[in-house]
Amino acid sequence: MNDSTSSAPIKLDAVVLLSPEDGAIIPPLTNDLIWQPARNADTYHLQVSAIQDFSKAHEEDGLIGTAEAVTLHGGTTYYWRVRGVNAAGAGPWSPTWSCTTTTSDADNWLDARELMHKIPKRTKIEKNVDLLLTVEEKLAYLKKQRDKLDKVRHGGEYAFDDLMKHYELQEYLADEIRHLEEVISVQDKSEATAGTPSEIDINQREQINELDRRIELLNNERSAANQIISKQKTKIHALMRRTGKPSTEQMKIMIDENRFKSSGRVNYAAVGQELRVHGNTAKKWIQDLGLSAYGKG
Repeated sequence: MNDSTSSAPIKLDAVVLLSPEDGAIIPPLTNDLIWQPARNADTYHLQVSAIQDFSKAHEEDGLIGTAEAVTLHGGTTYYWRVRGVNAAGAGPWSPTWSCTTTTSDADNWLDARELMHKIPKRTKIEKNVDLLLTVEEKLAYLKKQRDKLDKVRHGGEYAFDDLMKHYELQEYLADEIRHLEEVISVQDKSEATAGTPSEIDINQREQINELDRRIELLNNERSAANQIISKQKTKIHALMRRTGKPSTEQMKIMIDENRFKSSGRVNYAAVGQELRVHGNTAKKWIQDLGLSAYGKG
């Protein structure tokens, strides 16, 4: 006997893919795959593969949002699709879209997060510096870490949190190297200074006072830079939480913040970076919002 109170399974619509567009050319490393919410879907199931039939695929199930960040290697065509899931089961797959990552020098396109993991954390660097006896040894060690960090590619090619670690460690190393170089400079000048012990003592005190003033200025500059980074972090995290296109007013703000100084025209690549989409996708969104003329300045 059928239970009259039971409800029929809720039908799931097919998911509509948004970005990157089908057939798009995109940079390697971290990219966001974005789709529209599907009616009656509770979660989503994503498949990404370099094989068109998905016989071997990277899968993410139980996704609550409508976007997922994935790491894609250079010089590869990827295929991806999404389907909605609810208590009744999985819905139909979306149409399969493809995108191709650009190629570059293999050494330059190593995963930035892997490179970051090869660089000691700031706490370990500070501990290692304390173990070194001379200023020259400390300086040489810090410069070696700085050179490692300079090899890490950035600018939207890896996760935002890793980008912040990169900038913070870069600032710390630059400040410490500058400080040690100035200490060595003071020592060299002191050794070369002729005169009585009292005259040398006075010169050293004046130089140390000047050095302290410069360190204070550097600390103030670093504090201001950290505030800017914090604001950018808040802004970008807000953009990352957005599941759809920005509003017309939000897009106008991003256009105004990313114009070429020489021509006043919008920099689509910069807008796309803020939205974490390809520049061509940002351009299409601007056109869809009827802001093409506004972007020309």
